[in-house]
Amino acid sequence: KPLVQLSVAGCKGVTDNGVQYLSSLPNLRFLRLGETAITDKSIATFLKLGKLKELRMSGCMDITPEGLLKLQALKE
Repeated sequence: KPLVQLSVAGCKGVTDNGVQYLSSLPNLRFLRLGETAITDKSIATFLKLGKLKELRMSGCMDITPEGLLKLQALKE
């Protein structure tokens, strides 16, 4: 069965380098990354996850307003 949800919230060791591997999970629908060390660089990976319905990033201090604007493409 394919992985459809993943939560690594609070895992400070999760960085952009690790997030790039999520693109190999095309069925991922729910992703929780709150309070991790990701930055705007991870946004490109999220945009590749075509089935993603919920993305939680609360407490990710290196996600900028500009990065959040790019995420609007997920709604389309």
